[in-house]
Amino acid sequence: MKSLGSGQGRSIYGYAAVNFGYTLLYMAASSFLMYFYTDVATVSVGAVSVILFVSRFFDVAIDPFIGYYMDKRSTRYGKFKGYIYYWAFPSCALFAAMFLPSPFAGAMSVAWRLFACMAWGFCLSMIEVSNLPLLSLICSNERGRSLANTTRVSASIVAVLAVSCLTFKLVTALGGGSEERGFAAAALVIAVCALASFLCGARNITERGEAEKSALPFLETLREVFQDRRLVFLYLLVMCDQIVILTRTQSALYYLKYCVMRADLVPVFFMTGIVSSIATQPLVFMALKRYGIRRLMVCGYLAGAAAMIATGAARMSVSGILTCAAVYGAATAFPSNLIFVCAADLSDSLSGRRNASFCGTISSLLMVASKIGSTVAGSAVALVLYLVSYVPNAEQSARSLLGIKICFFWFSAVLLLICAFFAYMSFNPGDNAPKERREASFEPGDVPVMLTGSLGAGID
Repeated sequence: MKSLGSGQGRSIYGYAAVNFGYTLLYMAASSFLMYFYTDVATVSVGAVSVILFVSRFFDVAIDPFIGYYMDKRSTRYGKFKGYIYYWAFPSCALFAAMFLPSPFAGAMSVAWRLFACMAWGFCLSMIEVSNLPLLSLICSNERGRSLANTTRVSASIVAVLAVSCLTFKLVTALGGGSEERGFAAAALVIAVCALASFLCGARNITERGEAEKSALPFLETLREVFQDRRLVFLYLLVMCDQIVILTRTQSALYYLKYCVMRADLVPVFFMTGIVSSIATQPLVFMALKRYGIRRLMVCGYLAGAAAMIATGAARMSVSGILTCAAVYGAATAFPSNLIFVCAADLSDSLSGRRNASFCGTISSLLMVASKIGSTVAGSAVALVLYLVSYVPNAEQSARSLLGIKICFFWFSAVLLLICAFFAYMSFNPGDNAPKERREASFEPGDVPVMLTGSLGAGID
């Protein structure tokens, strides 16, 4: 493998480690917090919907200001990575607190849980908004960014796999028969692992030295960003993509438990899709040698929609459901790998045209789009369950089962088709030129080197 620059191997590993820790916290909360509130803490579904919506709306409101603040300032450890050091412990501590029994009762208990979610969202925002621009600062070209992003995606997928497969096992092993104690202990284990990943990752990241760029006034910065049509469609794509991920993840728990009557399949179902996604990552590089990014993203979303429709057709067939999960994981591996590489390239382009810093703002707006999507997903699933008279831990009515199926199959399939449209619109005709394929291409031995853990040696 040709050298990508001294020290970049450690930086790529560090970047992946930070994303591993972030994904541990984010996916654990996204996948299990609503279940914990409704079925373990016995908070009413209506109150849970309010908690999730308000906390996410708060995140959306503050993210652009966080990104703009980071564009204007640097830390003692670098432009962005210092914020990971500063906010790692508060993020992990508040995550663990969300899964503790409430010290209050009634309305005060709901208010306490809302406060904990809002405070955790703010701390995690400081990490995620500072983390995304690092893709531009640890690698200077698309080839290096593709490699760094694939490593990041792989680490994130491993984190999702760990959360999906081990959370309930930890709850059972550590709870001693009590789900309440089990979730508290499991959350503490996840928080400690995430903290170690944050600190180890930040320690190994080295940001490229660049001339300091000034920041435009806040409103002018936003105007410049939203005048770029490709960025606007990319934001819409990220929002819909996040809705699909969380709607499918949350509703899968209810679908397998109540429609298929196989709650034991939950970890197997998630693991099948995740392992398939990891195995598909090398194919992204191979496909980029021949096809443009836009084509791969559009085809990935279309195949994902087909997989969700096929899941509905599989009905009670366990083998059919797991096969569709594998196809879905492989198909969506392509857009999940390429979205943030596109964002980094667009950020560099805009910063170069205006000679001003846009990395933090563009990254924060990506997070805004992601959080709008997760807010819609979490609130939508909770609202649908409320409207169809879902009763926790009981046999469901035909109406409730229909609502669960709508959330799991059809809502996800339609949104994946919308994602395909936004992916097509987020590129100009010239963006699919062979230049992308040349920069993203690798020599024959590159992918195996990366996947066998020799990344650092190959780069350095």
